[in-house]
Amino acid sequence: MIKDSLNHSSWRRGFVQNASETEDSESDPKIVKFVVIKKRTESHAEKEDLRSFEALMLPHLDAAHNLAKWLLRNEQDAQDVVQEAYLRAFKSFAGFHGSNGRAWLLKVVRNTSYTLLKKNRAADLTTTFDEEIHRWTPVRS
Repeated sequence: MIKDSLNHSSWRRGFVQNASETEDSESDPKIVKFVVIKKRTESHAEKEDLRSFEALMLPHLDAAHNLAKWLLRNEQDAQDVVQEAYLRAFKSFAGFHGSNGRAWLLKVVRNTSYTLLKKNRAADLTTTFDEEIHRWTPVRS
């Protein structure tokens, strides 16, 4: 009866434990364990933080891009750095309690640019030595 209706739905089968085909489910109650997973929804405070972040930081997008471009001397790297800096700024926006969002954001852009420059400098220092290119040949006079 109940057991037969449970066997018709494959998703319900996983919830019935140790049920054999010869047992009557009404006379032998089974304990069923399951987990309910709730979808996370944005709270009102999170929506307000996003609006506040947009209001304080988005007007400074051009200044952030100009600073990154000046520091890195490369348009593509500047775009990547500004994107990364805005992500970093958004993640740590709860810690921002100042009144000058522009200065705070430009500091994040500057630090993100320096991080990229350090990574690139480390990669430039690890060059390989090619014997064919750097072979010593005596100069004949």
